[in-house]
Amino acid sequence: ASVVGAVGNNGQGIAGVNWDVDIVSSATALDLSDIIEVFEDALSLRAQFNSSNGTSGALVVSVTASWGAPGIQACDGFSDPLFHDMAVAGILVITSGPNDPVDLDVAPEYPSSCALAEHLVVSTIGQGGETPYAIGANSVHLLAPGLAIRVADEVNGYQFADGCTTI
Repeated sequence: ASVVGAVGNNGQGIAGVNWDVDIVSSATALDLSDIIEVFEDALSLRAQFNSSNGTSGALVVSVTASWGAPGIQACDGFSDPLFHDMAVAGILVITSGPNDPVDLDVAPEYPSSCALAEHLVVSTIGQGGETPYAIGANSVHLLAPGLAIRVADEVNGYQFADGCTTI
């Protein structure tokens, strides 16, 4: 979250990519049904925003799913309609592969291996061009810096972090 929303130009710590953003955490989601509920809530807020010309709801532009469930083929069924409805409403689903050297084309992982137009799958690239984590010529759409990235920590300080979830 700090990489996305940290306010910059203030002489403190780091600067995020969007200095005026609201971030809603799904940290209380413990299983797949909780995640689906979070996605449905995001869709509901965006639908309210769209139908009210912005007077209610929220302008939800994306949801991130930087977690994974190896071997689950849920995209073959129940989540396809939800992801499609989110896209129609204007919500981009951003996923990342695992922080392991795995080819998502060979070893699918939910939701990053869902072959849906509604997804943007991101993985890590290092300063030397190395790709130490998830790859997939047909699965990964974007590589972003993800090695030794300075991020805010949980105690009002900063640390360096690696992985797809730092982006």
